[in-house]
Amino acid sequence: MKLGTAINASLSVLWLLSAIAVFVSASWLWQAGWIADVDQFMRQRYIYDVRMRNTELFEKFAEDHDLDRHIRELTQLIGEFRDVQKGDVLADFKRTTYAELVWANQQANNLATAYAWVNEWIEFDGRDIGALTEKARLLMLAPVTVSQGIEIFDDLQHRFPESLPVADARATALAQSGQLGEAFSSFLPFLPSRGEVTDPLIVHIGDPVGYSPNVMLIENEEPVRGSSHWNQHDYYWTLTIDPGPAFDTVVLRPRQELPIGLSLDVVTSAGKIITPEVHPTGLAEVEDGFYRKQSQRFAELKIAGIKRDPGDVVQIQVIARIAPPDTLVKLFLPQVRPVLIDQLKVAGNNVALSTYEQNRDAFH
Repeated sequence: MKLGTAINASLSVLWLLSAIAVFVSASWLWQAGWIADVDQFMRQRYIYDVRMRNTELFEKFAEDHDLDRHIRELTQLIGEFRDVQKGDVLADFKRTTYAELVWANQQANNLATAYAWVNEWIEFDGRDIGALTEKARLLMLAPVTVSQGIEIFDDLQHRFPESLPVADARATALAQSGQLGEAFSSFLPFLPSRGEVTDPLIVHIGDPVGYSPNVMLIENEEPVRGSSHWNQHDYYWTLTIDPGPAFDTVVLRPRQELPIGLSLDVVTSAGKIITPEVHPTGLAEVEDGFYRKQSQRFAELKIAGIKRDPGDVVQIQVIARIAPPDTLVKLFLPQVRPVLIDQLKVAGNNVALSTYEQNRDAFH
């Protein structure tokens, strides 16, 4: 090939690449709306729609408690997550579904099925503490596998001594086997601090929650995208939703692992205090306006009736604390106290006995 021909061919290629670059840049600048629409469609198709279906499934069960149908729908949903990997954006939904399948099958006394699901959960993420504690708890339900369950719990407590979910799962398994004193002793590091020097890594019951809930905005039952950010001051988390698309509902979804207590302190739109409708799912209203979720359970708080205009700033102030796990609350029931106290006396566990007496009126 002649030198002139080679140069001309190279110039043609450079011109073609330049033209493509100009086209891409122009498309980005002139068609940003189209790109945003595609992004919105993809998010709605693969994230928002799944989240809405996930929520509807739990809401339906909360209304009618149809356990058989709940298990069928969970099984169908986990099948749709077959290709989701643990680093994917839908991984948390898959974990929630596994956790609920294990719980629902145990409630239906399908222990073999529950055990099969927890093993599949571990195959999905072998480092998931929730999956490992559920496996240990299920093993402790059968006399022939109790030692295997204890071995898993001992290993987890050695590796994660500051983990309240591990202590909660261990205490639940011990309580189910009648070891009430040992169950209570599992919670000793996490009871409300009384001023003594404690491990700074350990969260105490009643402490502020250290992370904010996930947020979704809804208008006419359809998700919308908006800009928002959280600020924390002690027990208070303040969500500020910047001016943007109109919406009428905010959905808050706390993380799954810990038991959490939530209450709304104030909601404002354009600086005016409003009184929204609050619809909890997976949260028990233990006091007027105060909601509590348990470890490893799905929960959402739907705040409806906000009706903000596109130019308004909305702020939602939430009080969030580490809540007492359900097992700990039950250990303080009047009918449980005599047996638990006797077990602690027989074991000679004076520290646990004294702590139990000090906290006997703290949890309800």
